[in-house]
Amino acid sequence: MTKEELEQIRKEYTEEKRLIQSDFEEIKELEEHPVVKRYKYLLELQRSYIGVDNCYKDVISKLIKKFGSGALEQTNHIWFWAIDLSVQRYEEIFGSSYYDEDKERMVSVYMDLEDATRRITIPLSEQPTFEQENRVVRGKRFINDFQDRYYNTRYKFFDLCIEKGQDEAIKAMLEEERFWRNEVETAKRKELASLEDCLKYHLVSEDDYQSQRDKILIKK
Repeated sequence: MTKEELEQIRKEYTEEKRLIQSDFEEIKELEEHPVVKRYKYLLELQRSYIGVDNCYKDVISKLIKKFGSGALEQTNHIWFWAIDLSVQRYEEIFGSSYYDEDKERMVSVYMDLEDATRRITIPLSEQPTFEQENRVVRGKRFINDFQDRYYNTRYKFFDLCIEKGQDEAIKAMLEEERFWRNEVETAKRKELASLEDCLKYHLVSEDDYQSQRDKILIKK
């Protein structure tokens, strides 16, 4: 070997010997460097999105999970109507007690659109007053499971907040709620008119008519 090659061998040996003797202390120092931290973050982020069809949707979903589970200091106080159910079912589903001893009494559950840890439960009889005094959305009525409906609605809200700001997001959500309310009311009027015809031509009994009418009227 040449003198130069020997010198290079000696240099590399000395360097590796030094690292081993120091128990690779330099690794810990490098890990604290902002550039290295940024590199590791980007590398992990890149790996997490490999094979994901819609990365942007996944990013929003991750942020909702991070900030929408009790991490927000304050919210816009938009309440999402989740479900009407008996006190007994409420205690079974949400795993918490309700002060009413009448387990058959109906209650309404509202969840904060931004913070999934915040919810309000009120007697069903107080629902009209509550919704008149608060900003309430219900999401897409054709999504049957209230948790899916809640997730779908809050995803849209967070997305709008990111793209257009909170004021525009609130405005858009309330406009969409008015649209869905109008859709429901239109559908109810058609169903009631059809039911009236059925009664008129004796296609349903008085009892069936009343029962079906009650079911139509409570649709939200």
